[in-house]
Amino acid sequence: MVTLVLQNSSLALFMRFSRSNPIDGAIYSSSTAVVCAEAIKVISSLGLQLKEEGSVSGLIHSLQRDIFNRPYDMLKMFIPASLYCLQNNLAYVAITNLDGPTYQLLYQLKILTTAMFSVLMLNKALSSRQWLSLFLLGTGVYLVQQSSTTSVGDDQMKENSLVGLVAVLSACATSGFAGVYFEKVLKTSKVSVWMRNIQLAGFGFVIGYGGVILGPDASAVKENGFFSGYNWTVWAAVMLNSLGGLVVAVVVKYADNVVKGFATSISILMTCVVSYFFFGFEITAQFVLGAVVVLYSTYLYGKQPAAKPKEIHVSGQT
Repeated sequence: MVTLVLQNSSLALFMRFSRSNPIDGAIYSSSTAVVCAEAIKVISSLGLQLKEEGSVSGLIHSLQRDIFNRPYDMLKMFIPASLYCLQNNLAYVAITNLDGPTYQLLYQLKILTTAMFSVLMLNKALSSRQWLSLFLLGTGVYLVQQSSTTSVGDDQMKENSLVGLVAVLSACATSGFAGVYFEKVLKTSKVSVWMRNIQLAGFGFVIGYGGVILGPDASAVKENGFFSGYNWTVWAAVMLNSLGGLVVAVVVKYADNVVKGFATSISILMTCVVSYFFFGFEITAQFVLGAVVVLYSTYLYGKQPAAKPKEIHVSGQT
């Protein structure tokens, strides 16, 4: 869980820095970064599956069994792969138009969408305390967005903030459905988490590459090259994004998908501190209030109910 927190805070910072500091004025195409991340996920998952199998022959056997011999079962990963690919592209749009802390706080709305889809698709029951925490989460995110809107100066910056907000809301919706769908497949299947991740990232790579050659970045990539504008900060963001996919896969396998989302809220504090000292982020009273409400909702949701004391029955003497 600690790894997930560190990954989330570092990812937001590197994504923001790489988008706001292009090389010689040429910013990289975010769709190519998504494809690179998916490719690294495939390679990493193959390596982890190899470690689990213990031999190359075992890896080949598992690939044949779970991919080539079960094409219809593998197709279950097409839907979440498409949604995750869309979500990752929307995340780059959002971080380009928002500062790191605001982006992370708004992105916590995926907890709300995940909880809704968990109730609808997994028949999970939420306690009254959890419903209250989700309401507080929405309130805190609203305060953060309002502070971001009122703090910007001109109309162009306000328009950019609106673009970022729409991108975040869309990413939260796709993330919520894809996360719950992936959780359901993992927990109702005997296929290993790494094999599922190979399938997921494989579909994501194909879909993402299709987006590069057919999407809005197609002409720029064709003219300037696939890796135009890349530097070490871009590769750091790509690597962290890849790591996040693998860490999330493990957390979803052994924990609750909503709890996974709440755990990432802690990373907001780290992002705020770094952004304040190194990126000139302005912390307003309304932003602090919204952040406190979001973090309290995190605590409230994860708080375990007090255990009832065991009743001790003393047999009567005769």
